[in-house]
Amino acid sequence: MRGLTAFIVTLMIMVVSAAADERPVNDRLRTLLSDRHYHASEEAVKELGPDVNAALKEIAGDESEPIFRRVRAVSALGYFDDDETSLFLENIARANGRLVAIRWAALRSLARSKGNDSVELISGYLKDDNRFTRRVAGNSLQTIGSEKALRLLGEARREGYIPDSP
Repeated sequence: MRGLTAFIVTLMIMVVSAAADERPVNDRLRTLLSDRHYHASEEAVKELGPDVNAALKEIAGDESEPIFRRVRAVSALGYFDDDETSLFLENIARANGRLVAIRWAALRSLARSKGNDSVELISGYLKDDNRFTRRVAGNSLQTIGSEKALRLLGEARREGYIPDSP
């Protein structure tokens, strides 16, 4: 009897787990992005399936979503280096009406996904009115680490736009 009970319990757990995996990618992604101790690895994000990129963009652009989830979605877009995602991130970075936290996430994501190809865009924020935006731009260029990125960062430091250690 014990063996049968254990089998039934195991079977029920498997059915519940399978049902959870069948939730739409948007729901699973919202759960991942809402975790209290958030740190979604590239693997965790991409294993949600081929629709995850579109779902991230949807969440990032949805003003009814909580800001923390939108920022996390923009950050996770840095795991994708396709041109469409890069353009999406560039548009977020350039949009004046965006909350600065979302802009900062876009700058970091571009640095991670496009590297040296994003230096021109990111370096444009080294002289931003917002000192925190300047710092994020400096950190992003430091992350890229190319000769051009470091040269532009050095120039901004010499001109006093950002402190010596971003």
